[in-house]
Amino acid sequence: MALLLVPLARDAAFVGIGLLVAQQLLGDGAATVASVHEVTLRQSRVAPAVRGRANAAKRLLDTIAMLAGALAGGAVGEALGLRWALGLAGIVPLGAALGLGCTTARHAGSM
Repeated sequence: MALLLVPLARDAAFVGIGLLVAQQLLGDGAATVASVHEVTLRQSRVAPAVRGRANAAKRLLDTIAMLAGALAGGAVGEALGLRWALGLAGIVPLGAALGLGCTTARHAGSM
């Protein structure tokens, strides 16, 4: 959600700089919390014998997703403009998280 602050920073004025700093602080803080939860979940659910492979597979998928996202972002930026591409960069993960949250809430009792 912090990425939604980037398209709002229109220039290098005080407000724009404040929005970019806020995005960095909120985004880095949220990424740290998410990373801790992700690793904890993986360590608790994956057998110790295959944890290394699970970590490697996750890193590979992350790298592929970043490459696909960079290509898609470039295409969207070229077609619709950079401000729209930056807006979508914040909205798409938010929509995915909301969808995943709704799915997880329904099946939380099965864990």
